[in-house]
Amino acid sequence: MLQNLPLLLEHPQVIALGECGLDALRGALLEEQERIFRHQIRLAEAYNKPVTLHIVRTFDRLLRLHKELHPTTQWTVHGFRGKPPRLGTSAPCRWPRPQLWSTLQSAVVERYS
Repeated sequence: MLQNLPLLLEHPQVIALGECGLDALRGALLEEQERIFRHQIRLAEAYNKPVTLHIVRTFDRLLRLHKELHPTTQWTVHGFRGKPPRLGTSAPCRWPRPQLWSTLQSAVVERYS
């Protein structure tokens, strides 16, 4: 999938990269997750796309990587408390384009109504 990511990021309707990140409870070894994450961040920077992050018990690594990589694009940490279908919270809640927020609101209303 990573080899196709540049093609996807070039599409005019793609306005962000995500959800990507680090998860200490699931998935590959953290070293492999970090390698893939670095690649994703380099692509987000190259295509000037904000990033939505999935971070589970790895905030120390995230802070280290943020300091090391010096990103210029916005990173938004997304997370859930509880079990779906509860809605997640994100911080900071700044969206680069107003139409994204209205699209997300519509999708949430349709999905959970």
